[in-house]
Amino acid sequence: MSGAPWLPWGACARPAALEWVKRCRRPRCAAAAGGQPGPSAEAPRRRWCSASSEGGTKWVKPAGCDTGIQTYNSLSRRKEPLVLGNADVVTWYSCGPTVYDHAHLGHACSYVKFDIIRRIITKIFGKEVVMVMGITDIDDKIIKRADEMNISPMALARFYEEDFKRDMEALKVLPPTIYMRVTENIPQIIAFIQQLVTSGHGYTTSKGNVYFDICSWGDRYGKLRDIYLDAEEELAIDSDKHHMKDFALWKAARPQEVCWDSPWGKGRPGWHIECSTISRLQYVQRPWSTKNTQTRIVVGSTINVTGCDELNGGGQKSIVTPVPVQTSTQSLVFGRHLDIHTGGIDLAFPHHENEIAQCEAYHQCQQWGNYFLHSGHLHVKGSVKMSKSLKNYITIKDFLKKFSPDQFRMFCLRSGYRSATEYSDESLNDAKNVLQTIASFMSGATAYMKGQLTCDAIREDVLWE
Repeated sequence: MSGAPWLPWGACARPAALEWVKRCRRPRCAAAAGGQPGPSAEAPRRRWCSASSEGGTKWVKPAGCDTGIQTYNSLSRRKEPLVLGNADVVTWYSCGPTVYDHAHLGHACSYVKFDIIRRIITKIFGKEVVMVMGITDIDDKIIKRADEMNISPMALARFYEEDFKRDMEALKVLPPTIYMRVTENIPQIIAFIQQLVTSGHGYTTSKGNVYFDICSWGDRYGKLRDIYLDAEEELAIDSDKHHMKDFALWKAARPQEVCWDSPWGKGRPGWHIECSTISRLQYVQRPWSTKNTQTRIVVGSTINVTGCDELNGGGQKSIVTPVPVQTSTQSLVFGRHLDIHTGGIDLAFPHHENEIAQCEAYHQCQQWGNYFLHSGHLHVKGSVKMSKSLKNYITIKDFLKKFSPDQFRMFCLRSGYRSATEYSDESLNDAKNVLQTIASFMSGATAYMKGQLTCDAIREDVLWE
């Protein structure tokens, strides 16, 4: 688009660029950011954004220490050297579960594969991993399931959160440095949204919803996937969005629904904003000059929150919030930059794409997440994704009645973490046999080293041949 006053790469779209985008909008579809009603029902529900993006072309190699590790990066779509801002520490955010039901093997496959990578980074390369995992404990699925079971969403979420943690422990997946719940960070989420609205990247509507304005981000939207914002798209008649790809930052409360007070009325956070906020809340205190020192996450004080939700009884609620530590070794690890972000390939778009847009708009930075790693799906035989919606899943608990966690880990090791993996009795038995062969070899080697194995002397020259 010639004549567009886009700022240099890395700068946020500020007033001049935003004004240019507004002039390019169709007049009837350019609802103001202050809650003005959109086009009438009789008018075509269309809007064009004057930008397109070719995903994977805008990764910038971060400054810092080259670890010697090569990893495939979804941002660049190729293997890249893993460069850390801090030579000894890897900051890592992992998308956690939406806790409304039991976890299944599809979830387990992703978490086990990333656990393997984490162990390689720590045990082979000697890096300390500071990992935060977000727990989505308020969501449409949670609310619906809680209504069906006639219990509170909080009770349902807490039950399945603990269930998930027990499953991960049974699979020998290392826990994150800290778990973060969405419902315990509502004030921070609201502040994050307010900043986006103030900076021109979010807009409110007369219905009490708040959306991220994709057009305000121009051609920077689409780092993980090719996006063509100038394509003609139809909006639903009752939609209060400006553009089809605009996404919810804050959802207005429906009758009898769990909600919190906000500047835009009662409601709850959108899905994408949760991870963006949670991933920037943690402080660590660590004497960086001392190797192998345990990282301590400081999350001490409380904030009083008044809302209408049944989760806090409509009164005050004690929540976890970061507390700055007044020492020279204090470091905000998940702020303007993050080393690694992981999740399943189904989260790359739109979830991770929207996280990137929100965080880079909020922090006004060129690159928020340096490396995005996505695991492939687990398929049942016949190349169908294992999922709850297809009702073709196996829970982790049911699986562990027949197979061991080590056998499942070997099953995951037999394919690349980015590859789709087919689940079948044959593939599990193959993994079981490989593990048994390794165990037999290790047992024999140990016995030989202890002089407990009766055999002829082993000729090393023959071994080398």
